[in-house]
Amino acid sequence: MKSKKYLVILLIMIITGLLKAQPSILLTNLPGDLSSQFESAFNKADHNNGFWIGYSIQKINDRNVMIGSFYFNDEFDDLSLRDLIYNTQKYQNFKSSYNEVKTKKKSGNYLVINHGSRNSDRVLDKETAILFYYDENPKNINDFTEISVCNLSYFYFLGGCSIYWLGEKESKSSVDFLFSLENNTREDKLRKRIISGISIHTDQPKVTSFLIDLINEKDEKTDLRKDATYWLGYQDNTSAFEELKRIIKNEPLIEIKKSAVFSIGSMDLPGSTDALIFIVKNNKNMEVRKNAVYALGNKAVKKAEEALKNIVDDDPDIEVKKAAVYALGNNLPKNIQYLIDIANNNSSLAVRKSAIYSLSNSNDERAFDALIEIAKK
Repeated sequence: MKSKKYLVILLIMIITGLLKAQPSILLTNLPGDLSSQFESAFNKADHNNGFWIGYSIQKINDRNVMIGSFYFNDEFDDLSLRDLIYNTQKYQNFKSSYNEVKTKKKSGNYLVINHGSRNSDRVLDKETAILFYYDENPKNINDFTEISVCNLSYFYFLGGCSIYWLGEKESKSSVDFLFSLENNTREDKLRKRIISGISIHTDQPKVTSFLIDLINEKDEKTDLRKDATYWLGYQDNTSAFEELKRIIKNEPLIEIKKSAVFSIGSMDLPGSTDALIFIVKNNKNMEVRKNAVYALGNKAVKKAEEALKNIVDDDPDIEVKKAAVYALGNNLPKNIQYLIDIANNNSSLAVRKSAIYSLSNSNDERAFDALIEIAKK
């Protein structure tokens, strides 16, 4: 009898394992609006195990921007979240190795906006998933413990849990749904994640207004206001730009000012480079000026490069000069020869050391040869 009992238990374990090996459950024909569909997916889910509910939107902006929470593992570089959701042949090819690590931690909340056009040749999928994770035995849809945002073209580790997928949704319905969740969420960690989900909807003017109101709510915690400032730059519109300039001029908290500078640096609006140059020349706070210098380094335009070289040559503050050298080092190998000249000839030892450090991060043979010559001296 015992052997039969153990056999039944083993069979149950095998069946459970096989079910977990199929992480995607497509629910694309549910009736009603997104809120009703989400509620239906929640009711259909297996509440005895952790699970995900997700849907996607199409990002409207033209920038090749990577955004998401990622699980970095070279083994799965060619496997995307889209493959997992739609159970593609590529996922079938990876399934055995994927299932070996499925019990490990889910992808961490590593959220980044990365200008892929400047750092990668990879073309990014504009379809972006918004994922909600529920631990065992949740009571209602507000009991999620994690929210993640991720391009479907990148890998995301689901931790071996099922995902109930609602498909692609209209931007307006997604924003309305997320606003309703934000209104009912009090935990700061989850509010920050909802705000990030709201903020990727760049075609909805009310998102810009929501972020501006949040920033100006002085009773809000600094971290939330700082995050809202960060996301305001992603909106990349005139209203957001003017608000960010106002923050830099009037906001008393330096951390919020610095976040506003970074956000202007992420914008593609024509006046954003001039705004950063103005901040470097006129702002009285060195940390704010340094942030503006670093932001100029992310601008792939000639005016930004010329401004950084002028800072190295003429700025009275050594720390700001060093920041300009580091920023120029972000655009190698284009600035290799300029940095070599700085490393050899600048009158400031600190600035020369900054140029040497930037050269040491390059794989260019010219940088290697220059460093050898400097070492000989």
